Amino acid sequence: MNRIKFKRNVILIFSLCFFDCHDHSLNHDNYSHLRRDTKMATEDLRNNIMNDCIVINKDKIVYDTKDKKIKLDELFDSKSKLFVKYSELACSSCIEEELALIGKYDSIIGRDNIVILTSYNNSRKLKVFKKAHNINYTALYGDNLDLPFERTNEVFIFVCDTALLVRHFFVPDVSRPALSKEYYSAICERYFKD
Repeated sequence: MNRIKFKRNVILIFSLCFFDCHDHSLNHDNYSHLRRDTKMATEDLRNNIMNDCIVINKDKIVYDTKDKKIKLDELFDSKSKLFVKYSELACSSCIEEELALIGKYDSIIGRDNIVILTSYNNSRKLKVFKKAHNINYTALYGDNLDLPFERTNEVFIFVCDTALLVRHFFVPDVSRPALSKEYYSAICERYFKD
């Protein structure tokens, strides 16, 4: 999946650069759209490369809604988990829209295999968020996972298993819901299909 995504992004960047150099008949709106798409594809590619395949510290402590300490590696049985990580500084509508989209796939993924991980500093904030958004997934709070992207305070998603290896790092974008749908569809097919 990562190789396919990488190749797709490289081809997209190359194609867009080719059009930029050779097709002077493009109008300004199309040119702006192509430049924006190139920039987004480049950011996606960079984020994936910089954050994918990082091993999370197995001793990392997180907390549940009852303030119970949990080592991150205790979350896993034999199945992979889909992690949704966000900072309390992240765009709240972005989080809401992404969770709504995940809700369309949770019967395939399995609610027990979806983990919401926040940077809240107490369980009260997490409880309020869970209740306000009717979240039926494992929800935890704690310190950062030491991934480079966490500095941005944006929502990001990845798959992880007992090896605590970050796989298929993905940054959703509310302006591109089709991309998120494709991500969840591929993740379901690869990891959560019976």
